[in-house]
Amino acid sequence: MKKQMLFLYNPMAGKGRIKARLSDVFEIFAHHGFEITVHPTLGAGDVTQIVAEKAEQFDYILIAGGDGTLHELAEGLMRLPKEQRPPCGYIPAGTVNDFASSLSIPKQILRAAQLAAEGVPAYFDIGEMNGHFFTYIAGFGAFTEVAYETSQATKNALGKMAYFLDGAKRITSLKRYPLRLTADGNPAFEGDVLFGMVTNSYSVGGFRKMMNEHIALNDGIFEAVLVKAPSSLGDLNQTLIDLTMQNRESRHLIYCRGSSVSFSSPEPLKWTLDGEFGGSYCETGIVCHQKAIAFVVKEKEELISD
Repeated sequence: MKKQMLFLYNPMAGKGRIKARLSDVFEIFAHHGFEITVHPTLGAGDVTQIVAEKAEQFDYILIAGGDGTLHELAEGLMRLPKEQRPPCGYIPAGTVNDFASSLSIPKQILRAAQLAAEGVPAYFDIGEMNGHFFTYIAGFGAFTEVAYETSQATKNALGKMAYFLDGAKRITSLKRYPLRLTADGNPAFEGDVLFGMVTNSYSVGGFRKMMNEHIALNDGIFEAVLVKAPSSLGDLNQTLIDLTMQNRESRHLIYCRGSSVSFSSPEPLKWTLDGEFGGSYCETGIVCHQKAIAFVVKEKEELISD
């Protein structure tokens, strides 16, 4: 009996390059014994709704798009009991594709499709923030709004440069965010910051060495990074240098780890989840769901803990 596969793709992601290779992708999976049901995304939230309603009817889900499309997949799957979540293959077809970088999934469409057809499923952690789910990052503060405020047309035309150009316009209006951070119930930091993120990733914004070498993507632990607000222009310049050089010893950066983290701030923090707007909150709780969704990879031992 053929395996039933649901194929969801975003026709607008990454200049729409997936559309030219659809026939080749279908052929790869047909040769591997899949019967394919195809659905192009029609708008925001489409993937989440379809997955939540239909995922349990399929043996396998294949998704093609950017980090935002993958985010919607996670939102849909996490609404189902774990035993009803089928394994997922991923063809990165977006602008940055951070999640694919962490899983060592090729950026070339047909190579990614071949891996998705022939690889092995491995379970990875998924984050939850105030009832919303994310695959690899929750962030707030400086530049995070660029990801969801930059238009798809601009992203398609300029690629990664779209984020940098849009972000550069905001450098003169950096805002300070007073907050308290706790990790696993323990105080971790109190003060003013420019930016904060909680991640489960080897790659953030295209930078593969932002975090340390001890990360495992299914250990039930997230990594939190805060960029402290500078007290002078010199401090700001040094902060930018430290971020560019990924200097983990910088006095301007705060690192901590935990299975749950929480943020308390006197005014709402505007969050982005996997590059999509995630809401505004004064009280934010983030928890890690260990080994929640299975993604198909090549060599799972390189990506996860024992």
